[in-house]
Amino acid sequence: MDRLRGLFRQLRAIVRGRAADAELDEEIASHLDLETARLISGGLAPAEARRRALAAFGGRD
Repeated sequence: MDRLRGLFRQLRAIVRGRAADAELDEEIASHLDLETARLISGGLAPAEARRRALAAFGGRD
């Protein structure tokens, strides 16, 4: 029973970790989208705006 409980805890940690990663990815994407839109409204072409937003953020892996 203890082995099963331990396995369940490990599985839960993996799932929670993935959910946290997904949430962080969404937040980063949102910030990049906002910065890209701001740069576009300032007159940059969309591709250049995205490139600059990514560069300002430090890239995205």
